[in-house]
Amino acid sequence: RSLLGSPGLTRLIDNAAAKHVKSTMERYRLEDEMTATEIKRAVKVIDHKVAIVSRKVDQSCRAADALQASMHDEQALMMLKMREVIEASSKPTSIAREVENRVQTSMRKVHEEMAAIRAKVCQL
Repeated sequence: RSLLGSPGLTRLIDNAAAKHVKSTMERYRLEDEMTATEIKRAVKVIDHKVAIVSRKVDQSCRAADALQASMHDEQALMMLKMREVIEASSKPTSIAREVENRVQTSMRKVHEEMAAIRAKVCQL
């Protein structure tokens, strides 16, 4: 009993407990720092991937806009040719109607292609 109550043993126990608490706190602090570092790394990777996807979407939108503009130009040219054919035609109006129908069919196809391209761009 005198050994258990001695100040030296009490000091030893206190020191051991303090060291244990200190090492446990240090271990938790290191784990927290590692977790924070891993999170920062993951956020950087995600930011990089988002930037890549954003660039690709921007490129696709620019390409779709350019394609749409060229399709509008093509459509206007087709309308002009249709008018020229109708005006220059000295043949019966049935031929002019057939030409007009063909041009309208072509225009419908162009519109369908534009819609398909828009759908693909929207999926990006």
